Amino acid sequence: MKLIKRYANRKLYDTSKSCYVTISNIAEMVQNGEEVKIVDNDSGEDITGIIMARVLVKLENDHKGETQHRLLHDLIENSPWRFIQRKGQDIKDEIERKIKPEVSEMFQNLVELSTNSIESVSKRVEDSLIQSFPILKEIGTYRKRIEALEKEIQSLKERLNAVEKDESS
Repeated sequence: MKLIKRYANRKLYDTSKSCYVTISNIAEMVQNGEEVKIVDNDSGEDITGIIMARVLVKLENDHKGETQHRLLHDLIENSPWRFIQRKGQDIKDEIERKIKPEVSEMFQNLVELSTNSIESVSKRVEDSLIQSFPILKEIGTYRKRIEALEKEIQSLKERLNAVEKDESS
C-alpha cells in the first residue's frame, strides 16, 4: 500500500518515491490498481476518503461529464453509512419480529402465574380463617336463611297490605 502524506501547505507527498504528487497522479495510481492511503502529516488522520472524493471531482471536471453519473449516484447511495443504516433497520425489524411474540407470551404467563398465585393465597387465607373460626363456615348458610326470611316477611307485608285495603273498601 502506497502511503501519501498531505502537508499543511496542502501538497501531497508520495513517501515511496520521495516526491510530490497531484490529484491526477493519485487517480492514475488507483486506476493502475495500486492501493493508496493518504494521511494528514500533522495529525496522522486518515484522509483517504476526502482525497478520493477530490479525485472523482477532478475526473468529472477533466472529462466534462463523461464519468458515469449512475456510478457516482451508486457510490453515494451505497455509502457505508447508508449500508449501516439499512442493516440497522433490518436488525431492528428482525428483533421486533422475533422478540415481540416471546415477550407477549412471557407477559401472559406472568399474568396467569400472578392470577393463580392470588387465587391460591386467597384460598389459603379463607381456609385458615375457617379453621381458626369455624363459625365462618356457617355464614353462607345463615345468609341464605336470612334472605329466605326477608322474602317471607316481604310476602307477608304484601298480603297484610292487601287485607287492609280490602277491609277499608
